[in-house]
Amino acid sequence: MSKILNEYLSDSIWTSEKYLLKMRLWFYSLTYCFMVVTGLILLRIDFTVAEDPAVRLYHHNRWLLITSWFNLISLVYTPICIYCDWRELHGTSGVKHVTNLNKFRFVCFSSILFPATCFSDILFWRLWTKNRELVAPSAVDVLVPLWLQHCLHTITLVIILLDLVLVPKRRPKNLKFGVYVLTTFLAAYAVTCGRSIVNNEHIYPLLRLFSGYNFIPLVIFVSVEHFFYFTIQWLILDLIWGRTTQTHALISLLRFPSRQLELNETRKDKMELPNTGSQIKNSNKIKTS
Repeated sequence: MSKILNEYLSDSIWTSEKYLLKMRLWFYSLTYCFMVVTGLILLRIDFTVAEDPAVRLYHHNRWLLITSWFNLISLVYTPICIYCDWRELHGTSGVKHVTNLNKFRFVCFSSILFPATCFSDILFWRLWTKNRELVAPSAVDVLVPLWLQHCLHTITLVIILLDLVLVPKRRPKNLKFGVYVLTTFLAAYAVTCGRSIVNNEHIYPLLRLFSGYNFIPLVIFVSVEHFFYFTIQWLILDLIWGRTTQTHALISLLRFPSRQLELNETRKDKMELPNTGSQIKNSNKIKTS
């Protein structure tokens, strides 16, 4: 009976893992198609025909937007996810280069894509509802309609949150490397924004308010909020995949039920052996007496 139960649990767990992998493959494939179509639409927009000089700046500055940065990284990240999940579905994920790609995928998501996407999209709509001129001049709506803004700053947030919950991840023992990667990314973007202020070609209208020493508090605010999202992702993963020993034991039971049942049986045998030995000794004492 126990063997039948073990085989049933193993088959059902393998089926659920296989189903999750297929779901992720569809998810990443649709995500990649969405990003490519959105990118082609944006590339076809000619900002040089705009009458407003602030809008014409986007012809050059659109590559300096933080949204463009994490979307360009996503164009590399998503195909890697498709390839790694496809190899895992076919049971060949243990190859060295696939293992290295999975490590890159994990660091890229946790240290750049998740914090940068959450920061950019949430801050964008916070400023848009308060004073949209701080984000982009109203004249840009002729070339970039509202539905395209939602593609850039709403759907991307939904995608990154789905990615967070669909891929099993665990909090690494040491977060130093992830912190170094995020710090490097923030430093590079701070330098980019600082150069735009010096050249008087502000990437965002908001940067006009932060010239000189006022730029330092802005960098601190951006960094703190990025590290807030970097930290909160581990809390979400702990809630979903578990962090306590009891939860890990439950996960191991679900993934390897036959192994867990064997361990339980050996533990029972070890607990019963001392008792039988003591009973034999007692019976011998009774016979000799």
